[in-house]
Amino acid sequence: MRILTYSIYIVVYLLLFVRAQAALANDSLAMDKPPTAIAFINVNVVPMDSERIVPAQTVIVRADRISEIGPANAAEIPEGALLIDGSNKYLMPGLVDMHVHQRREGWDYHLTLFIANGVTTIRNMWGTESVLRLREQIKKGKLVGPTIYTTGPIIDGNPPVWLQSTVVETPDQAARVVAEHKKAGYDFIKVYNNLSLECYNAIIEIAAKLGMPVVCHVPGAVGVEHALAAGQYTIEHLGGYGNFLKFQDSPQERMKIAQTTCEAGTWNCPTLVVLDKMVMSRGEVERELMRTHMKYISPFQKQAWLSLWPKRAEATNRTSRMSKVKKMVKALHDAGANILLGTDTPNPYVVPGFSLHEELRHLVDAGLTPYEAIRAGTSSAAECLGALDEFGTISAGLRADLILVEDNPLEDVGNVDRRVGVMLCGRWFPQSELQAMLDKLAIKFATEENPDGVMLDGQWYPRSILEFIVESYKEEIDVQTESQKEELVQLILASNRIFLVSQGTLWPMARPGVMALKQLGFQAYLAEDPTSPAISKEDLLILFSLSGESTTTYDIASAAKTAGARIVLLSGLLSKSRVREISDMVIELGPDFYEAAARQFAQEVITSIISKGEHKKTKQNK
Repeated sequence: MRILTYSIYIVVYLLLFVRAQAALANDSLAMDKPPTAIAFINVNVVPMDSERIVPAQTVIVRADRISEIGPANAAEIPEGALLIDGSNKYLMPGLVDMHVHQRREGWDYHLTLFIANGVTTIRNMWGTESVLRLREQIKKGKLVGPTIYTTGPIIDGNPPVWLQSTVVETPDQAARVVAEHKKAGYDFIKVYNNLSLECYNAIIEIAAKLGMPVVCHVPGAVGVEHALAAGQYTIEHLGGYGNFLKFQDSPQERMKIAQTTCEAGTWNCPTLVVLDKMVMSRGEVERELMRTHMKYISPFQKQAWLSLWPKRAEATNRTSRMSKVKKMVKALHDAGANILLGTDTPNPYVVPGFSLHEELRHLVDAGLTPYEAIRAGTSSAAECLGALDEFGTISAGLRADLILVEDNPLEDVGNVDRRVGVMLCGRWFPQSELQAMLDKLAIKFATEENPDGVMLDGQWYPRSILEFIVESYKEEIDVQTESQKEELVQLILASNRIFLVSQGTLWPMARPGVMALKQLGFQAYLAEDPTSPAISKEDLLILFSLSGESTTTYDIASAAKTAGARIVLLSGLLSKSRVREISDMVIELGPDFYEAAARQFAQEVITSIISKGEHKKTKQNK
């Protein structure tokens, strides 16, 4: 099994990396030198500053800015400009997804999906240091991707909903964390479900002093009325409104809370698409996986989505549930409250970029006009982000984030998806180039999914050929992992206590590992569990991490290193990471880390310990 794993992995990098992945990096993740000017000739402009179309215009872009807009019959085209025929076409601002979860490690390809769908700005809703670095790389032109605004890490109470959250239990702790997030460079403070009322109030107070808007969930101890009164800047997923209406879901009560929301000036990002996909039946899930754009999602991510289905609600009340949610959106809209366009991608089946077009249709179904739905992801999004002087409308001096479409988007939001091309910070991507970027992703992921062989550039490579290609690698790989496995076994036997930690999608790896070691007589703990003892000298810390870039993982590893503990990192095949640099041993287990390699390796370690028959005696003697 491991041979096949490495066979496919190496083939992907021998055959695809050169032809497709490197091409993708060159085409979509490295800036080409732009022309001196680009001119959209005789185009209908959809400025999104009001519900209007300005026909027969020429829009001139220099560098990353819109420099001039004027009637096509009077425009002076700069010499040497790239000319784009806009006849009978419509030029609109790029879209903003106001609720995404963009990570640096393993999810770079989401940047391509955003661009290919005209999403030129994103608001990331779970910040980490790696996201801050990603934001800087995009700003400096080292990567091509949407402009990123980001919250800091989630701030939650004890117990936290997510183990990776920052837990605060006192107002002083809350104030300190907010100040740290401000200093780190995050744009927003993200609050979560289990915060106490006193900690929430402390966060609101210190964030206001520091000019940091507080966004996201409405904690259960707070309630939507208090959140509105306190000045929470945005509310996601209509959080808190359901509890308010639980016993009095009437038009009058909906309008009452909607008017209160309007008066408070709070923005709502309903994310209807994710709420809808949370209640799909198995048959609907299977149909989702057959949709054309699913070929642009990695096999690992699709498998992770599938693993969550049994835990998700069945579709028995789907229609009534979505009806209630959309009625609340309509009430907010009718009251004049602020609505934002967002998706909560990449939650299961919420595909980056593609899902934003689904959200547009959901908002129209809820009662917004096409103009109002598009405004929620253009000028309104820019207003919410305090950046109306930067993007969100088509106006001279603003950033050239634009979409050229075939038909009038104000007549049908579906026309937003009929692209001729996308401009990102002044760089023009014609639809043919966007599709080529997507095609390369589809080839890469199809290769990873197909155990029988690979169709590449029209040529079929059968499995026998693939295994021949990697024959010279197998012995080296097996010898290396066998040696490291034995070294890890000896470290475990020699350690006083063993601590395990896993982050993100790998979080289920550590807990069963702790249980298995305890059953063998070891003192074993979850390192991220606040009730676990402090790591000290002669202890061993084992980390499961695809990237070693998680802030939480690094903080735990750094503290353990300072205390004198030994650190072992089990990871995918990576060139380097922060945790790798401070680890005593790094064991590379391949790209299908969670599904096969890590579990198999862990089981082999446990089996090896049992075979030695000395573990219990060793632990008792200690």
